[in-house]
Amino acid sequence: MSKVKMISPAVPNIPWQEKPADLKGAPIWRYTENPIIDRNPVEGVARIFNSAVMPYGDRFVGVFRGEQVNGVPYIYLGWSEDAIHWDIEPEKIPFVDEQGEPFMPVYAYDPRLVKVEDTYYIIWCTDFFGAAIGIPNFFSSKFLLLSLADLPAVVVFPSFSIATMLVASLAGVLFFKERLEKRQWFAVLFIILALLLLNI
Repeated sequence: MSKVKMISPAVPNIPWQEKPADLKGAPIWRYTENPIIDRNPVEGVARIFNSAVMPYGDRFVGVFRGEQVNGVPYIYLGWSEDAIHWDIEPEKIPFVDEQGEPFMPVYAYDPRLVKVEDTYYIIWCTDFFGAAIGIPNFFSSKFLLLSLADLPAVVVFPSFSIATMLVASLAGVLFFKERLEKRQWFAVLFIILALLLLNI
């Protein structure tokens, strides 16, 4: 066994495969039997991508990105005795919102599984509805083109990039309740200062 340190409770039944002796210059290697989950694992799911697995008692639990036959991913739950052979539940995980109402994301991928004390939490990424991205992109592109008609490119492009970072940071604080560290607040102040200096 390699000298690998895991900062976690003991997982004596974790599957392990030694690094091939002839593998040079690569810190990570793939299990020789990959992929361990075949195509069409359950009805309606073409393939399994990104997964998150944790010990659960004497077996394993996992959350999986199940790509539908139409290309849209959802999150599925699976169970395994050895973390290699999986029984994936045929139904999507039935999420609920803050009010306890049924909530099914329209596009869910990159799931993560986190255990806090005795509760397991599922975290995933999602895409906003198309218009929520498309409309701001349209107006930002229009603004960029109009600005280039009146201002030099050496002012427009840096201002555009800096303003985008500033808006994204503020949106994270206001809408997603992100907490910026002190150094990140300093970065926001420097962004504002750079905008002012560019436009003096």
